[in-house]
Amino acid sequence: MQQLDIFADSESVQRTNDLMAAWIQFDRNAALRALQALRSVDATHPELANYQAVCDHLASWPTGCDDPSWPRTPTAIQTAVDQLLTQLIPLTQKMGDSGRTLLRKMWADLASASSIAKIDYAEGLTYTAELHWRAEQYAEMVRAAQHVPDADMQAPVQRWLALGHQKCGDNKMARLAALRFAWLAPQQFDMLMTEINNPELTKDWKAFQNDLSDLDATWFPVWCLHEHKADGLNLAPYPQNAGAMAYPILIDLIAQERTGLSKAIFTDRARLKDLGEHFFAFYLQRRSDFHSARNRSMRGNP
Repeated sequence: MQQLDIFADSESVQRTNDLMAAWIQFDRNAALRALQALRSVDATHPELANYQAVCDHLASWPTGCDDPSWPRTPTAIQTAVDQLLTQLIPLTQKMGDSGRTLLRKMWADLASASSIAKIDYAEGLTYTAELHWRAEQYAEMVRAAQHVPDADMQAPVQRWLALGHQKCGDNKMARLAALRFAWLAPQQFDMLMTEINNPELTKDWKAFQNDLSDLDATWFPVWCLHEHKADGLNLAPYPQNAGAMAYPILIDLIAQERTGLSKAIFTDRARLKDLGEHFFAFYLQRRSDFHSARNRSMRGNP
């Protein structure tokens, strides 16, 4: 049985740690020296080829906006994004925190490049907010998203705001942006729920699907308003879809119903029914349940 050489093993581990420390510091020269030192003590290390590839990427990465190789156009930034997604991320998957730290710094560089180049938000993966998201710079992500013209009507912007606010601990603003996203991109709402990881919002989304499984996500905000009247959010301006148009009508109905039945209530109920019979039936059933429970309580029945 071959005896383990503890000293040689520790040398290899130490040289690997030196290499990863150099990556975290973005120190190209130190990384190359550490890689050479690792190779000298462990020429058969299984990750040597990957480590060399990472060092090559680091060596070719621009040192700052004064570097001639700094990406200054949408095409150059897209090329750099593709490089990280298809080449560097697979290389660093086994490298733990060191690999993630290196990637965050590179994404942050690209976010700066995108901002300087004034990339339009419609470019998607190369827009500043998306790159800040990948760099885990959440406050910067929110600020970049807020600068997009007509942000309230842009689904990608509302996604960035929902994710950024959630990571910054502002649950109310995250919820507001997520509900607007439901109106603007209902087919992608499930994906946002997975990304945002907001327990209360996820709980409401599941309850909505249980109550109104025939309706899409555009009706989720008005369901939330109905179920959480005290937490009603101002989501104006409203997109031109039935679920969004029902929202201000329900706001008015909630206010009017506090003072008893009136002509205005019947008018607004008719408008609500015209927009969506399924939601209207749910609305009426909830009121019937409420009044039945109240009558039983007044009679002293359980």
